[in-house]
Amino acid sequence: MEDKFSAILFSQESLDGLTDESRFKAAVLEEFSNGEQILKEAERQGFTFGRFRKEGAARLSLSFVPERTAKYFYIKKHTSVQRPYAHSHDFYELIYVHSGRCVQFFGDKKIEMGQGELCIISPETVHCIDRCGKGDIILKAVIPKKMYNACADDIMPKIEGVKLFNADRNARFIISKLVSEELAQDRLHEKVVSGYLTLLFAYLCRAAENVESTIEIEAKTYINEHIKDASLQQFAVKLGYSVNYLSRLIKQKTGKNFRELLASIRMELSCGLLGSTDMSVEDIAAEAGYQNTSGFYKQFYVFYGMTPAQYRSATLK
Repeated sequence: MEDKFSAILFSQESLDGLTDESRFKAAVLEEFSNGEQILKEAERQGFTFGRFRKEGAARLSLSFVPERTAKYFYIKKHTSVQRPYAHSHDFYELIYVHSGRCVQFFGDKKIEMGQGELCIISPETVHCIDRCGKGDIILKAVIPKKMYNACADDIMPKIEGVKLFNADRNARFIISKLVSEELAQDRLHEKVVSGYLTLLFAYLCRAAENVESTIEIEAKTYINEHIKDASLQQFAVKLGYSVNYLSRLIKQKTGKNFRELLASIRMELSCGLLGSTDMSVEDIAAEAGYQNTSGFYKQFYVFYGMTPAQYRSATLK
């Protein structure tokens, strides 16, 4: 399955280097609702066909945002030759990181997605996808509004801007089937795609709802069980999520990032030991996972505005 999947993707990439000027211009007009304006600006600014084909809209100075348009669903690889440029679209776009990473900009906001992460971008949202690096395999699915609304009805939350998801095993399988379905293009193609999209949206929402309802408890349980060596990377491996996705989710649900949550739980343990045992501060620091006492003292003072000894004295009074 993986070999076939990769073969399909890289065969797509080989088709992206259109060298015929008339075909290239036709492709621009087909892909952008304001394609005629884009071509006129390219001509006005002295862009040769070769330069425009190589650089696209990225180097053009435009007073408007290029708007991509599409009548039909398709899924393809984000090619390594494509230069980043800000654009919008009149459809929903699904971006999935099969391997590597994907960096996007939404105005001043930067979002980095890792392997297994997926986002859905609503129509008219202006964004820019950074250039692919070596080993990055990023899939972009174009979903016309009518198809999206039919498949997402009563399943997906309303999306305004961008919504991030983690693709579990079920979702990844459906994505691979959507890629394979691009080769079919028979009379049942649209119905098969719609069926896969409905399943994909259901799997994404089910997984998100399950993890969002329990993530705070799971994070605190993991930290308490691994107080000395807890790490976001290992917690992500345990749950099967990407580090970036899990980090955002923890921040969203607890108001703290993983490091802050870890520090607060270590401080709670330290306070308990200071008030209920005669352990030395050095031993308490080690028990709470601090490799050196000076770091423990600094963090304790940041949290409580006093030293551990002062806290112990105040507790015992």
